Amino acid sequence: MRGNLTEDFGVGRSPPDCSHIAFSPLPHWRRPRHTNKPGAVSSPADWNLVAVTAASTLESTRLEFNPSAVQRCQFTGNVVLGHFQGHVKASVQRQTHVAGTVAGACPTPPINDHRRRLGKSPQRDARGAKWREHELEGVYDSHLADVWVLDGACVVRCGLVQNCVVGSKATLLNCGIVGSPYDEAPSTFSNGTFVTVGPETGGREVPISAMSNFEDLAQYCCRGTLPRTLAASAEASAAAAVAYGKGCASPYTIVAHGAILRGCTRIERCLIGRHVTIESSVVQDSTVLGHISQPTTVVTSTVEGSVIQSGCAVTQNSIVTNSLMCIGSGVQRHGMLGSSILGSHSFVSEGEVGSSLLGPLVGFHHQALLVAAFWPAGRGNIGYGANVGSNHTGKRNDQEIWPGEGVFYGLGCCIKYPCNMSEAPYTIIASGLSTLPQRVTMPFSLINAVSEMIPGVSPALNEISPGWVLSNNAYTTIRNERKFEKRLGAGQVGGCAPLYTHRTVRGEHVQMMIAATTRLRNLKGKSKITNAAGSPVYTDTDLPGGVGLGKNVLTEGSRVAAIDAYDSCVEYYALKTIWAAVGKFIDPTEVEVFLRSDHDRLTKAELDHSVISLSGLATKAVASAELEYAFALVRERQLVGCRRDFYTLTERLADLATIEAKAIRDSKRKDYKRGDKIIPDYSIIQRSLDDDETVQAADAFAQEIRDSLASKASAHPHAHI
Repeated sequence: MRGNLTEDFGVGRSPPDCSHIAFSPLPHWRRPRHTNKPGAVSSPADWNLVAVTAASTLESTRLEFNPSAVQRCQFTGNVVLGHFQGHVKASVQRQTHVAGTVAGACPTPPINDHRRRLGKSPQRDARGAKWREHELEGVYDSHLADVWVLDGACVVRCGLVQNCVVGSKATLLNCGIVGSPYDEAPSTFSNGTFVTVGPETGGREVPISAMSNFEDLAQYCCRGTLPRTLAASAEASAAAAVAYGKGCASPYTIVAHGAILRGCTRIERCLIGRHVTIESSVVQDSTVLGHISQPTTVVTSTVEGSVIQSGCAVTQNSIVTNSLMCIGSGVQRHGMLGSSILGSHSFVSEGEVGSSLLGPLVGFHHQALLVAAFWPAGRGNIGYGANVGSNHTGKRNDQEIWPGEGVFYGLGCCIKYPCNMSEAPYTIIASGLSTLPQRVTMPFSLINAVSEMIPGVSPALNEISPGWVLSNNAYTTIRNERKFEKRLGAGQVGGCAPLYTHRTVRGEHVQMMIAATTRLRNLKGKSKITNAAGSPVYTDTDLPGGVGLGKNVLTEGSRVAAIDAYDSCVEYYALKTIWAAVGKFIDPTEVEVFLRSDHDRLTKAELDHSVISLSGLATKAVASAELEYAFALVRERQLVGCRRDFYTLTERLADLATIEAKAIRDSKRKDYKRGDKIIPDYSIIQRSLDDDETVQAADAFAQEIRDSLASKASAHPHAHI
């Protein structure tokens, strides 16, 4: 026994004030008023070590502590109980045992009586209202040691609740151990701890906390590559996370207002926030938070040394260790997340992620491996059996990978480290492919096995088709945008999650395309190898600096097609960005002023990267920077001819949108043509092209541009020329 209860809650330790995370500060307490009236469950001697919260509202209404709400319990040390006035039958009389120096045996009630009052089927209280176990108020069949159980809380059949604060209306049902061990250093609930991402041997350690922002974490990981101002900001955020952890330190486990713990074998050194439900799980040294619009659930899983923000789900025998799960992320179906940071709207199912930073909207739904990845932009996909984790050289596990935004790793591929595709967004790695360590700077590419054996080329090299996703698989880009838009929209309930963009072609991607186009044009005439037909074949050694194609070969036909695809996409992006801004940011008359301005005509169009985020945030500053960049591209490339007016811009955009819609339809038509040859009833069971949502969206946008053009035609002097 720890001695009598004092105002500082024993041995000089005060209950923690975690109101900034969990709930309001703890109320004052008072001694319960004892009664020997018929129906009372305890004698005055039983309550020597027990205090009761003294809420002013309850005192003003002269409500007394309800001793019948404490049944068959064992108290050790200092216990503070709330006012339990809810669904409790006062007519049931059972004696509660309060331990002295040694905990005594707890009497066992008749099983029939226990089921009648605490069974799963609905019961009715004296007022005729239905209630279940989780609707009870009070403490039943549990051992409490140095615990605060606040007003309206429910603790039922818990083996040991120790060094714990149970918030008002919280529920602990059928749990084993809930609380913090004695004589241990105060826990920070993993706030302020460091997560090692990238090389498993260290070098990119980043501190996490319940208030961590994914963009700040990503910037801190690569602060050595950022401008000094951004690097300083990232370091300040990291210092704040460490300080936040120190401020959270407490010797108590905290279960906040309304949280539900059901059937958990062990909840130790944890901070469980509001709107959190944990069932049949083990949670240790962790912070788990929820929000009224985005509750968090942990079911039949294990969480250790981690911070879980609101709207997350850890379910179906999953394991999360030493990690941060950002708002709206999830680990499901035996998924494993270790020493990693998982961005919003990303999910890991069945596979394993280790020492990685994954950005938003990553799809990881199958048995696969991802290790040592720095992937801040996310939006990619890991196919079944993909081995993206060859980080060990035989010497040390000190290698890493930088995937680009939206990269698709096909089924059974094997990616060898180090690898950098951060400048090759939305590239597809074909199924079953094995890639060598490399750096690729060709956006929207396809990396596949070589189509022919080429003399003088290593058989370990693959073939790259830059811009292939734009020219031959346009359907994918629009489908991804629609998919991202739906997921982001569903995750914005309550405005908790960061606002990410759903667009798959943005200013930073266009800059990469322009740089890639320059490299591809410079390749002409520099090939040292030809294929069987005598056509040039290029490798990285043909590029200045030897960077761009990676460990792949490039045919002359793919080089020419890539230049056309990139140029068309740059033009389409610029015109579409300006057209979409009309009515939102600028008027049509302002468009013509910008188009006819000679400002920056002779300078190279540049995107303001100071406002561009690593994770693709959608902000007004980004929208403004992209609009300025689009105008600069139009002026630099003279994309609207000599007239430079809004009608001409819309006219050209209508042509490009129609071409895009046709390309999307043709891209999907290939699947139907191939499917009909292989599956007898393919065209019967598949929806028709006209019913495909992605095709419909492309057609609708092209029609919208044409309708807009028609409405301006009558007023434009050059409309019929």
